[in-house]
Amino acid sequence: MSTLKAKDLSKIGYTNDQARSLVINIASRHFKHHSKDELIALLTDIKAHPENYVRDEVTGKIAEFWLQWLPRYTHLRTNTLRPGFTLLVVQGQEPVYTGWD
Repeated sequence: MSTLKAKDLSKIGYTNDQARSLVINIASRHFKHHSKDELIALLTDIKAHPENYVRDEVTGKIAEFWLQWLPRYTHLRTNTLRPGFTLLVVQGQEPVYTGWD
């Protein structure tokens, strides 16, 4: 494995310092013989679909991080009182109006 850097992880959406540290630590121990491109592809897929990796012994910790920290959108509905805006409700937060149609 060529050296995986925090800057590489930031480019694929791993902007949290805790996530980057976790990934670099796991990658250095378990993915020594994988290319950087293979590892980036795997990490991108873990971020996109963490539920597919939760039961894996190695990648499960990364997947658990994403399941814990990614907001869960509970509602995305059109607001009839304010046409052209959508009400976005994130679990545990106040509703937010967006300009999305």
